[in-house]
Amino acid sequence: MDHELCPHKGPCLDRAEGEINDAFKTNRVSYMVHSLPDPIFSVLAHPTADLQIFDRDEKNRYRSAMKISDQLYFITLKELDEIHQGMLACIPLPSRVKVGEQNEDRFTEQTIPQVIIQKLARITSGLRAAELLLKSGFLQELAVMQRVLDELTEDVFFLALASNDEAKPNFLQRYLDAFWEEELDRNGKQFRLGKNRYMVPRKKIRAYLANHPIGANTNPSGSITNSQSISKAYSGYLHAASPQIMEMYDASPPRFRTNGMLESQYFQDHEQDIWNNLFRGVGSFLVVVNLMGDEHFKTKTKKLHDIIKPIVT
Repeated sequence: MDHELCPHKGPCLDRAEGEINDAFKTNRVSYMVHSLPDPIFSVLAHPTADLQIFDRDEKNRYRSAMKISDQLYFITLKELDEIHQGMLACIPLPSRVKVGEQNEDRFTEQTIPQVIIQKLARITSGLRAAELLLKSGFLQELAVMQRVLDELTEDVFFLALASNDEAKPNFLQRYLDAFWEEELDRNGKQFRLGKNRYMVPRKKIRAYLANHPIGANTNPSGSITNSQSISKAYSGYLHAASPQIMEMYDASPPRFRTNGMLESQYFQDHEQDIWNNLFRGVGSFLVVVNLMGDEHFKTKTKKLHDIIKPIVT
């Protein structure tokens, strides 16, 4: 891997393994998931949602599953924070440099691992933001965040794989140049005024991933189509299209619910989909640590991946 991430030499990430095992052993989570009536796995829902359809035992299992799943989401992100901190300790750290009239933190070497570490930071931050939006019932805004998370995970996969290929994709350097481009010149002027930041078309990144030998896609065109379909579905939320906005409408009395939609018929779809985002987020960490070759990181990340997988498959 170019600009190779070094083996782990940062602060120790070891924690009491019993904390994780006791909190969410795979068989315990699977039992809770599959023993519940529909909705299967109500993570993050408020405590009384839909409980009228359950008998007393089902209500108890429902609340127990909610408690375990909430803990699973929290501990997974905490683990990713620790893995991320260890990765950061393996690369050149930012320096204080002059940007316009102020001193700012910047990665002066501008290596690919330094790009990846920033993208991973946004993934973990975005997953926390998604959780807060879901808990508050802001489903439109959650879908926008999910679109962002999908593209961030695609970026990490692309950068990790492209940096390891002998024959680099011809658009890699243009992607990197756009990523590092500043908003201000050295005199503090907005030098890109009237000029949009160049962005590599998303379809190029998806085509590269779909055709890459790692992942063994047997149907690249189908993979690209699926990615485009997911992106298009989220696009309606991002650009505020009418069909998506009308999910906020309540006819009795006529109004748009602008203070959250916890009682929406669409809530279950969003609360289940957030686990897909968490799973893909962990997957983005996993592809990076696999290319790093660090066994400590690989073991921790693979464990998270295997724990969450039964929930989303």
